[in-house]
Amino acid sequence: MKKILCIALALILMLSLSACNVVGIFTRLLTSSTESAVGTYRVTRMEMDGETLDRAAIAEQVGVSEDELDDYILLVITEEGSALLTLAGIENEMSYDDSSIWPLEYPDEKADFSLRNGKAIIAPETYTLTFEK
Repeated sequence: MKKILCIALALILMLSLSACNVVGIFTRLLTSSTESAVGTYRVTRMEMDGETLDRAAIAEQVGVSEDELDDYILLVITEEGSALLTLAGIENEMSYDDSSIWPLEYPDEKADFSLRNGKAIIAPETYTLTFEK
């Protein structure tokens, strides 16, 4: 009887330690993905009308150098769910979730959005912007 009780207690202890480890792993994954999302993202690509422009071509279209392009197009993830998107030199407060981004003033005007591995993609109906951290 004592052996069965000892084995049962040992199993319970092992399972609880395993559960703590699993919780710790998930906590680290969630924390690291949130922390890694916050930051400044520079535009690297634009797709529109079947044409793809790299950063240099976007800067040329805007009429500025690549270094000055960040003054015209820039995405800053300020915290989970919030961002500042600069387009044409005008800063816009945005909210986002796993699939959409929208201006706070016009929540019905959503664009497709993804944020993975240091890359953010914003895709309204007529064009797609790719940003990299």
